[in-house]
Amino acid sequence: LWKKRLFYSVGDITSMIPANGGGYIITGGGSHCEIIKVDEHANVVWETVLSGFNTEFANSAVAVSDGYVIAGETQSGDGDFTENHGHSDALVFKLNEEGGKVWLRCFGGTFTDGAHDLVKTADGGFLVAGYSDSNDGDVTGNKGNGDVWVFKIDANGNKVWQKTYGGSQQDAGVKIIQSADGGFVIGGGTLSNDGDVTGYH
Repeated sequence: LWKKRLFYSVGDITSMIPANGGGYIITGGGSHCEIIKVDEHANVVWETVLSGFNTEFANSAVAVSDGYVIAGETQSGDGDFTENHGHSDALVFKLNEEGGKVWLRCFGGTFTDGAHDLVKTADGGFLVAGYSDSNDGDVTGNKGNGDVWVFKIDANGNKVWQKTYGGSQQDAGVKIIQSADGGFVIGGGTLSNDGDVTGYH
């Protein structure tokens, strides 16, 4: 029915979800985080760009009653990302219904960390899945080169708890969903065959 080019300054569309009241929220990343709301015919309603000196990605979004919460990663320590802990951080931020920034948090340690996906939790917070090479700052219990990293935040973006899963090689969480029993299922990848990981092929 229609086809439009929306992103002019970033590499890829990383996610698309239904917007509150109709239309879609589209996230992208590359040179900076770009979030666009479009109507049902892909006409741009608003566009929000968050940027620093280096590379950032907006990887996943969820709708809440008064806006949208987005997870991604940043390599910057300036601009919109002054909380960065190290090489790269997991990034979670909230936008209101008009695309204005409500809050922004960076999570991580000295090395490479990032967030790939998030889901709403029953208490109004969010569970975030990604990866971490760090074992300091916001990250504890790293098993090796890089781990699946899962952390819980409250409705205002404050960290509640975190867990790492993996082995001595590189591991990462990519997608997270809530299961019927109230828990969560995380999918990702691994190069490990020790620690939490068995059966590597």
